[in-house]
Amino acid sequence: MGVAYLKSEPDIRYKVALKATDSEGKSIYLPTNFGKNPDILQSENRFYAYLPNSILAEGEIKIEAFLLRNSLWHKNSARKENFKNILFKSSQNFRVAFIGGINEEKGGTTICDIIENGPADVDWYVFGGIGEERLYKLRRKNLVKTGFYHSEDLHTFLTYHQIDAVCLLSKCPETFSYTLSETLRSHLPVIVTNIGALGQRIATTQYGKLVSPKDETAKEVLQCIEQWKSKGVAYQYAKVAATEYVYDTLEEMLTQYSELYTLMINKACKAEEDFKTSVSDLNRLSLAHDLGLGLGENDARFAVRISELEHRLKIIDNSITYRIVLKLTSMNIPFKKQLKSILVGRKRGTTK
Repeated sequence: MGVAYLKSEPDIRYKVALKATDSEGKSIYLPTNFGKNPDILQSENRFYAYLPNSILAEGEIKIEAFLLRNSLWHKNSARKENFKNILFKSSQNFRVAFIGGINEEKGGTTICDIIENGPADVDWYVFGGIGEERLYKLRRKNLVKTGFYHSEDLHTFLTYHQIDAVCLLSKCPETFSYTLSETLRSHLPVIVTNIGALGQRIATTQYGKLVSPKDETAKEVLQCIEQWKSKGVAYQYAKVAATEYVYDTLEEMLTQYSELYTLMINKACKAEEDFKTSVSDLNRLSLAHDLGLGLGENDARFAVRISELEHRLKIIDNSITYRIVLKLTSMNIPFKKQLKSILVGRKRGTTK
C-alpha cells in the first residue's frame, strides 16, 4: 500500500498504476485498488496493490508508481521501491472471486457462509468494496480482499490472479448487471442467483450455474464448486460456454439504446395521435348525437360508433406500450434531451 499525489494538487485522489519488474527483468503494469483504511493511512490518495503469485518471478522486485491525470500518466523518476527476497506462496487451488460492491443485498452474509464452510483447497477473492460487517472482519489464509477497483481494471485483476470462476449472489433482482458482463468478457463461468437479470441471462446462455436466491444459496454454491474445482467435464462445459460470450462496445450499446428509445418514442407518438383522433371523433359524434342529428334510422349507427371509439380509447389507455411510454416520459432518462433533438431532426429531415 502507499500514497501517490501531485504536489500541486495534494488533496485530489487520482488513479494509480504500478510497474512491477521482477528479478528476471519481466515487467507488468498492475492496476491498484483504493478505499479508506484510516488506521493505516490518513491521506485520501492512498492505494493498495496485491502482487499476483502466478506472473512474477521470486526474488527482488522493483516498483514504480504512475498517476493518471487528464489522460496522461505521471511518475516520479527519482523514486523507485525495491523489495528483496519476495517469496510467493505457490498454490494450485481452484480460485473463486466475488466481485462488485458487497453488502447484505448483494449476498454479503451468504459469501461469509460459503468461505467459512468452504473447502481448504479453494482460494477466495473479494474484488470490490465491502459494506457487510461480518464479511469485512472475516480473515482466512485462503482469502484475499482487495478493496474498491476501477471498473475498467476488473478484467486485468481476474486475469492476473488467474480466477477460475466468479460468484454473483444478489438477493434482489437486478435489471441488467454490468458486473456479469465484465465477468463474461473474461470468459469465466459464473454462479449466480436465479433472480432478475442474473438468472434470466444465464438461463438463456448456459454460461454458468443457477442457484436459489433463498436459504439454500450457500449450500448450492458449495456443491457447484465441489463439482468444478477438479476442472473436469462439468467445469469445462461451463468454461467453453463462457468463451462464446460476445460483448458489445460502448458505441454499440449507445446505438442500441438510441434505437430502443427511437422505437418507443415513435410508438408513443402513434399512440398519442390515435388517442387524440379517437377523442376528437368521440366528441364530434357525441355532440351530433346530443343535438339530435343522429335521430331516426341513423341513431343506432351513432350509438355503435360511439361505443367503438370508447372501447378503442380504453385499449390505448391500458396498453403496455402506452403505459411504458408515459412512464419513460416522466423519467430522467440519460441523454433524453439529446435523443429528443435527434428524433425531431430526423422527423423534419434535418439529420442524415
